[in-house]
Amino acid sequence: MSNPKIPVKVKRELERKSADLRLLLELSTQISSAQKRRTLYNRIVKLFAEVAQTEKSSLMLFDEKTSRLHIVAGIGISEEAKRRLKLRIGEGIAGQVAQTGKSMMINDTVGDSRYEPLRIRRKPVHQTESLLAVPLMTKGKVIGVITVSNKVSRQPFIRNDRILLGTLASQAAVAIENARLYIEAITDGLTGLYVHAYFQRRLMEEIERLSRHPAPLALLMIDIDHFKKFNDTYGHPQGDSVLTNIARILKKNVRTGDLVARYGGEEFAIILHHANRSNALKVAQRLRQAVEGFDFLIENKKVQVTISIGMAVWEAGMHKEELINQADQALYRAKGEGRNRVCVYKSSK
Repeated sequence: MSNPKIPVKVKRELERKSADLRLLLELSTQISSAQKRRTLYNRIVKLFAEVAQTEKSSLMLFDEKTSRLHIVAGIGISEEAKRRLKLRIGEGIAGQVAQTGKSMMINDTVGDSRYEPLRIRRKPVHQTESLLAVPLMTKGKVIGVITVSNKVSRQPFIRNDRILLGTLASQAAVAIENARLYIEAITDGLTGLYVHAYFQRRLMEEIERLSRHPAPLALLMIDIDHFKKFNDTYGHPQGDSVLTNIARILKKNVRTGDLVARYGGEEFAIILHHANRSNALKVAQRLRQAVEGFDFLIENKKVQVTISIGMAVWEAGMHKEELINQADQALYRAKGEGRNRVCVYKSSK
Protein backbone atom coordinates (compact mmCIF):
# COMPACT_ATOMS: atom_id res chain seq x y z
CA MET A 1 0.00 0.00 0.00
CA SER A 2 1.32 3.45 -0.85
CA ASN A 3 1.86 5.93 1.97
CA PRO A 4 0.49 9.35 0.96
CA LYS A 5 1.41 12.39 2.98
CA ILE A 6 -0.51 12.23 6.25
CA PRO A 7 -2.75 15.29 6.85
CA VAL A 8 -2.41 17.18 10.14
CA LYS A 9 -5.82 16.00 11.34
CA VAL A 10 -4.84 12.40 10.76
CA LYS A 11 -1.51 12.88 12.54
CA ARG A 12 -3.34 14.25 15.59
CA GLU A 13 -5.68 11.28 15.62
CA LEU A 14 -2.73 8.90 15.43
CA GLU A 15 -1.00 10.71 18.27
CA ARG A 16 -4.20 10.48 20.29
CA LYS A 17 -4.24 6.72 19.72
CA SER A 18 -0.50 6.18 20.16
CA ALA A 19 -1.02 4.60 23.58
CA ASP A 20 -3.34 2.01 22.03
CA LEU A 21 -0.79 1.31 19.30
CA ARG A 22 2.01 0.84 21.83
CA LEU A 23 -0.24 -1.52 23.80
CA LEU A 24 -0.91 -3.56 20.66
CA LEU A 25 2.79 -3.94 19.91
CA GLU A 26 3.65 -4.78 23.53
CA LEU A 27 0.82 -7.29 23.73
CA SER A 28 1.89 -8.96 20.50
CA THR A 29 5.28 -9.90 21.98
CA GLN A 30 3.63 -11.65 24.93
CA ILE A 31 1.15 -13.83 23.05
CA SER A 32 1.39 -17.43 24.27
CA SER A 33 -2.04 -18.93 23.73
CA ALA A 34 -5.11 -18.82 21.54
CA GLN A 35 -6.91 -17.00 24.33
CA LYS A 36 -4.32 -14.21 24.35
CA ARG A 37 -4.39 -14.02 20.56
CA ARG A 38 -8.12 -13.37 20.77
CA THR A 39 -7.39 -10.56 23.22
CA LEU A 40 -5.06 -8.96 20.68
CA TYR A 41 -7.55 -9.38 17.83
CA ASN A 42 -10.39 -7.94 19.93
CA ARG A 43 -8.29 -4.89 20.82
CA ILE A 44 -7.57 -4.32 17.15
CA VAL A 45 -11.22 -4.35 16.03
CA LYS A 46 -12.20 -2.15 18.97
CA LEU A 47 -9.50 0.37 18.10
CA PHE A 48 -10.56 0.50 14.46
CA ALA A 49 -14.24 0.92 15.33
CA GLU A 50 -13.41 3.74 17.75
CA VAL A 51 -11.16 5.59 15.31
CA ALA A 52 -13.57 5.20 12.36
CA GLN A 53 -16.59 5.78 14.64
CA THR A 54 -18.48 2.88 13.11
CA GLU A 55 -21.07 0.41 14.35
CA LYS A 56 -19.26 -2.61 12.95
CA SER A 57 -15.68 -3.77 12.60
CA SER A 58 -14.22 -7.11 11.59
CA LEU A 59 -10.77 -8.64 11.33
CA MET A 60 -10.20 -11.42 8.81
CA LEU A 61 -6.93 -13.33 8.58
CA PHE A 62 -5.70 -15.50 5.73
CA ASP A 63 -5.33 -19.19 6.55
CA GLU A 64 -2.71 -20.73 4.26
CA LYS A 65 -3.96 -24.26 4.99
CA THR A 66 -7.45 -23.56 3.65
CA SER A 67 -6.55 -20.63 1.34
CA ARG A 68 -9.45 -18.71 2.87
CA LEU A 69 -10.00 -15.51 4.83
CA HIS A 70 -11.82 -16.13 8.10
CA ILE A 71 -13.10 -13.82 10.82
CA VAL A 72 -11.05 -13.91 14.01
CA ALA A 73 -12.70 -10.94 15.76
CA GLY A 74 -15.59 -8.59 15.16
CA ILE A 75 -17.87 -5.94 16.61
CA GLY A 76 -21.49 -6.02 15.47
CA ILE A 77 -20.82 -9.34 13.70
CA SER A 78 -22.99 -12.38 14.44
CA GLU A 79 -21.43 -15.45 16.01
CA GLU A 80 -22.64 -17.51 13.07
CA ALA A 81 -20.82 -15.22 10.64
CA LYS A 82 -17.63 -15.49 12.71
CA ARG A 83 -17.91 -19.25 12.71
CA ARG A 84 -19.04 -19.96 9.16
CA LEU A 85 -17.88 -17.17 6.87
CA LYS A 86 -14.86 -18.20 4.80
CA LEU A 87 -13.82 -16.16 1.76
CA ARG A 88 -11.58 -17.09 -1.14
CA ILE A 89 -9.12 -14.51 -2.42
CA GLY A 90 -11.09 -12.23 -4.75
CA GLU A 91 -14.43 -13.13 -3.18
CA GLY A 92 -16.42 -10.30 -1.62
CA ILE A 93 -14.97 -6.92 -0.73
CA ALA A 94 -12.49 -8.38 1.77
CA GLY A 95 -11.37 -10.96 -0.79
CA GLN A 96 -10.86 -8.25 -3.41
CA VAL A 97 -8.82 -6.15 -0.98
CA ALA A 98 -6.71 -9.20 -0.13
CA GLN A 99 -6.18 -9.87 -3.83
CA THR A 100 -5.12 -6.33 -4.78
CA GLY A 101 -3.47 -5.22 -1.55
CA LYS A 102 -5.37 -1.93 -1.87
CA SER A 103 -8.06 -0.46 0.37
CA MET A 104 -11.64 -0.14 -0.85
CA MET A 105 -14.17 2.50 0.22
CA ILE A 106 -17.89 2.26 -0.59
CA ASN A 107 -20.36 4.86 0.70
CA ASP A 108 -23.46 3.52 -1.03
CA THR A 109 -23.61 -0.25 -1.08
CA VAL A 110 -26.95 -0.24 -2.89
CA GLY A 111 -25.70 1.79 -5.84
CA ASP A 112 -22.17 0.36 -6.11
CA SER A 113 -21.76 -2.63 -8.40
CA ARG A 114 -18.59 -3.74 -6.56
CA TYR A 115 -20.62 -4.60 -3.49
CA GLU A 116 -22.56 -7.80 -3.16
CA PRO A 117 -23.98 -8.77 0.26
CA LEU A 118 -22.24 -11.72 1.87
CA ARG A 119 -24.72 -14.46 2.65
CA ILE A 120 -24.96 -17.48 4.91
CA ARG A 121 -27.78 -19.88 4.08
CA ARG A 122 -28.92 -17.34 1.49
CA LYS A 123 -29.42 -14.65 4.14
CA PRO A 124 -27.27 -11.46 4.25
CA VAL A 125 -24.64 -11.61 6.99
CA HIS A 126 -25.55 -8.10 8.20
CA GLN A 127 -26.95 -4.82 6.93
CA THR A 128 -24.18 -2.70 5.41
CA GLU A 129 -24.75 0.86 4.24
CA SER A 130 -21.14 1.96 3.84
CA LEU A 131 -17.78 0.38 4.42
CA LEU A 132 -14.04 0.83 4.32
CA ALA A 133 -11.79 -2.22 3.99
CA VAL A 134 -8.00 -2.02 4.36
CA PRO A 135 -5.39 -4.75 3.88
CA LEU A 136 -3.04 -5.95 6.58
CA MET A 137 0.38 -6.29 4.99
CA THR A 138 3.81 -7.39 6.18
CA LYS A 139 6.84 -7.58 3.91
CA GLY A 140 4.64 -6.91 0.87
CA LYS A 141 2.33 -9.84 1.66
CA VAL A 142 -1.34 -9.56 2.62
CA ILE A 143 -2.05 -11.46 5.85
CA GLY A 144 -5.60 -10.23 6.40
CA VAL A 145 -8.20 -7.51 5.98
CA ILE A 146 -9.89 -5.13 8.42
CA THR A 147 -13.32 -3.81 7.50
CA VAL A 148 -15.29 -1.07 9.26
CA SER A 149 -18.87 -0.32 8.25
CA ASN A 150 -21.84 1.93 8.99
CA LYS A 151 -20.61 5.19 10.52
CA VAL A 152 -22.52 6.07 13.68
CA SER A 153 -23.07 9.58 12.31
CA ARG A 154 -24.31 8.14 9.00
CA GLN A 155 -21.75 10.38 7.31
CA PRO A 156 -19.70 8.99 4.39
CA PHE A 157 -16.14 7.76 4.70
CA ILE A 158 -13.61 10.30 3.44
CA ARG A 159 -10.01 10.25 2.23
CA ASN A 160 -8.66 10.98 5.72
CA ASP A 161 -10.43 7.86 7.04
CA ARG A 162 -8.68 5.82 4.39
CA ILE A 163 -5.26 7.27 5.23
CA LEU A 164 -5.74 6.99 8.99
CA LEU A 165 -6.97 3.38 8.93
CA GLY A 166 -4.29 2.46 6.42
CA THR A 167 -1.63 3.71 8.83
CA LEU A 168 -3.27 1.92 11.76
CA ALA A 169 -3.46 -1.24 9.64
CA SER A 170 0.32 -1.16 9.20
CA GLN A 171 0.77 -1.16 12.97
CA ALA A 172 -1.87 -3.84 13.48
CA ALA A 173 -0.19 -6.06 10.88
CA VAL A 174 3.14 -5.73 12.73
CA ALA A 175 1.43 -6.70 16.00
CA ILE A 176 -0.25 -9.74 14.43
CA GLU A 177 2.97 -10.86 12.75
CA ASN A 178 4.91 -10.42 16.01
CA ALA A 179 2.36 -12.64 17.74
CA ARG A 180 2.63 -15.28 15.02
CA LEU A 181 6.43 -15.35 15.17
CA TYR A 182 6.41 -15.53 18.96
CA ILE A 183 3.96 -18.44 18.92
CA GLU A 184 6.12 -20.24 16.36
CA ALA A 185 9.17 -19.76 18.59
CA ILE A 186 7.53 -21.33 21.65
CA THR A 187 5.59 -24.10 19.87
CA ASP A 188 6.83 -27.54 18.83
CA GLY A 189 6.36 -27.90 15.08
CA LEU A 190 5.28 -31.55 15.18
CA THR A 191 2.87 -31.71 18.11
CA GLY A 192 1.75 -28.10 18.46
CA LEU A 193 2.64 -28.23 22.16
CA TYR A 194 4.88 -25.75 23.94
CA VAL A 195 8.62 -26.36 23.64
CA HIS A 196 10.94 -27.34 26.50
CA ALA A 197 12.46 -23.87 26.99
CA TYR A 198 9.04 -22.23 27.29
CA PHE A 199 7.90 -24.88 29.77
CA GLN A 200 10.96 -24.19 31.93
CA ARG A 201 10.30 -20.46 31.90
CA ARG A 202 6.63 -20.76 32.69
CA LEU A 203 7.24 -23.21 35.52
CA MET A 204 9.77 -20.84 37.06
CA GLU A 205 7.30 -17.95 36.76
CA GLU A 206 4.53 -20.02 38.33
CA ILE A 207 6.69 -21.03 41.29
CA GLU A 208 7.79 -17.42 41.82
CA ARG A 209 4.13 -16.41 41.84
CA LEU A 210 3.22 -19.21 44.26
CA SER A 211 5.97 -18.09 46.64
CA ARG A 212 4.02 -14.82 47.00
CA HIS A 213 0.50 -16.23 46.72
CA PRO A 214 0.51 -19.92 47.69
CA ALA A 215 -1.88 -22.23 45.81
CA PRO A 216 -1.89 -25.89 44.79
CA LEU A 217 0.19 -26.90 41.76
CA ALA A 218 1.23 -30.27 40.40
CA LEU A 219 3.67 -31.41 37.73
CA LEU A 220 3.27 -34.48 35.54
CA MET A 221 6.19 -35.99 33.62
CA ILE A 222 5.02 -38.42 30.92
CA ASP A 223 6.93 -40.95 28.82
CA ILE A 224 5.65 -43.15 25.96
CA ASP A 225 6.32 -46.76 26.85
CA HIS A 226 8.78 -48.68 24.64
CA PHE A 227 8.78 -45.88 22.06
CA LYS A 228 12.21 -46.77 20.66
CA LYS A 229 10.99 -50.30 19.98
CA PHE A 230 7.86 -48.89 18.34
CA ASN A 231 9.97 -46.70 16.01
CA ASP A 232 12.24 -49.63 15.16
CA THR A 233 9.21 -51.80 14.34
CA TYR A 234 6.96 -49.37 12.46
CA GLY A 235 9.27 -46.53 11.41
CA HIS A 236 9.67 -42.91 12.44
CA PRO A 237 6.73 -41.53 10.39
CA GLN A 238 4.38 -43.78 12.36
CA GLY A 239 6.18 -42.72 15.52
CA ASP A 240 5.51 -39.08 14.65
CA SER A 241 1.83 -39.96 14.21
CA VAL A 242 1.77 -41.44 17.70
CA LEU A 243 3.40 -38.29 19.12
CA THR A 244 0.83 -36.00 17.51
CA ASN A 245 -2.09 -38.16 18.62
CA ILE A 246 -0.87 -38.35 22.19
CA ALA A 247 -0.36 -34.57 22.19
CA ARG A 248 -4.02 -34.15 21.18
CA ILE A 249 -5.16 -36.58 23.87
CA LEU A 250 -3.20 -34.74 26.56
CA LYS A 251 -4.55 -31.32 25.55
CA LYS A 252 -8.11 -32.63 25.31
CA ASN A 253 -8.04 -34.10 28.81
CA VAL A 254 -6.69 -31.14 30.79
CA ARG A 255 -8.16 -27.71 31.47
CA THR A 256 -7.60 -24.72 29.20
CA GLY A 257 -5.35 -23.00 31.75
CA ASP A 258 -3.05 -26.00 32.25
CA LEU A 259 0.21 -26.05 30.29
CA VAL A 260 1.15 -29.05 28.14
CA ALA A 261 4.67 -29.20 26.69
CA ARG A 262 6.83 -31.55 24.71
CA TYR A 263 9.71 -32.04 27.12
CA GLY A 264 11.89 -33.82 24.58
CA GLY A 265 11.74 -36.87 22.32
CA GLU A 266 8.85 -39.02 23.53
CA GLU A 267 8.54 -37.22 26.86
CA PHE A 268 5.87 -34.66 27.82
CA ALA A 269 5.33 -32.37 30.80
CA ILE A 270 2.12 -30.88 32.16
CA ILE A 271 1.74 -28.08 34.72
CA LEU A 272 -1.58 -28.49 36.51
CA HIS A 273 -2.65 -25.20 38.07
CA HIS A 274 -4.71 -25.19 41.28
CA ALA A 275 -4.48 -28.97 41.47
CA ASN A 276 -3.81 -30.70 44.79
CA ARG A 277 -2.48 -34.24 45.10
CA SER A 278 -5.90 -35.90 44.84
CA ASN A 279 -7.09 -33.85 41.85
CA ALA A 280 -3.79 -34.20 40.01
CA LEU A 281 -3.81 -37.97 40.50
CA LYS A 282 -7.29 -38.17 38.96
CA VAL A 283 -6.10 -36.17 35.95
CA ALA A 284 -3.01 -38.34 35.56
CA GLN A 285 -5.07 -41.55 35.64
CA ARG A 286 -7.53 -40.08 33.14
CA LEU A 287 -4.66 -39.27 30.76
CA ARG A 288 -3.16 -42.74 31.11
CA GLN A 289 -6.51 -44.41 30.46
CA ALA A 290 -7.28 -42.15 27.49
CA VAL A 291 -4.01 -43.11 25.78
CA GLU A 292 -4.42 -46.80 26.64
CA GLY A 293 -7.93 -46.83 25.18
CA PHE A 294 -7.06 -44.96 21.98
CA ASP A 295 -6.94 -46.92 18.73
CA PHE A 296 -3.63 -46.10 17.05
CA LEU A 297 -3.97 -47.25 13.46
CA ILE A 298 -0.81 -48.53 11.79
CA GLU A 299 -1.38 -49.75 8.23
CA ASN A 300 -5.08 -50.21 9.05
CA LYS A 301 -4.19 -52.30 12.07
CA LYS A 302 -4.93 -51.26 15.67
CA VAL A 303 -1.85 -50.94 17.83
CA GLN A 304 -1.98 -50.21 21.55
CA VAL A 305 0.33 -47.54 22.96
CA THR A 306 0.66 -46.76 26.67
CA ILE A 307 2.30 -44.08 28.79
CA SER A 308 3.94 -43.92 32.19
CA ILE A 309 3.42 -40.86 34.39
CA GLY A 310 5.39 -39.45 37.29
CA MET A 311 3.69 -36.88 39.51
CA ALA A 312 4.98 -34.37 42.05
CA VAL A 313 3.16 -31.67 44.01
CA TRP A 314 4.69 -28.27 44.76
CA GLU A 315 5.31 -27.41 48.40
CA ALA A 316 6.22 -24.06 49.90
CA GLY A 317 9.91 -23.26 49.50
CA MET A 318 10.41 -25.76 46.68
CA HIS A 319 12.50 -24.64 43.67
CA LYS A 320 11.71 -25.47 40.04
CA GLU A 321 14.57 -27.96 39.74
CA GLU A 322 13.45 -29.81 42.86
CA LEU A 323 9.88 -30.17 41.58
CA ILE A 324 11.07 -31.46 38.19
CA ASN A 325 13.48 -33.87 39.87
CA GLN A 326 10.71 -35.29 42.06
CA ALA A 327 8.39 -35.81 39.08
CA ASP A 328 11.29 -37.42 37.19
CA GLN A 329 11.97 -39.82 40.06
CA ALA A 330 8.30 -40.77 40.16
CA LEU A 331 8.34 -41.37 36.39
CA TYR A 332 11.45 -43.53 36.71
CA ARG A 333 9.66 -45.60 39.36
CA ALA A 334 6.54 -45.95 37.15
CA LYS A 335 8.68 -47.36 34.35
CA GLY A 336 10.57 -49.63 36.73
CA GLU A 337 7.37 -51.05 38.19
CA GLY A 338 6.07 -52.22 34.81
CA ARG A 339 5.00 -49.07 32.90
CA ASN A 340 1.46 -48.00 31.94
CA ARG A 341 0.94 -46.60 35.41
CA VAL A 342 0.99 -43.41 37.48
CA CYS A 343 3.43 -43.04 40.36
CA VAL A 344 3.47 -40.17 42.84
CA TYR A 345 6.76 -38.95 44.28
CA LYS A 346 7.55 -40.38 47.70
CA SER A 347 10.22 -38.87 49.88
CA SER A 348 12.97 -41.25 50.94
CA LYS A 349 13.31 -39.47 54.27
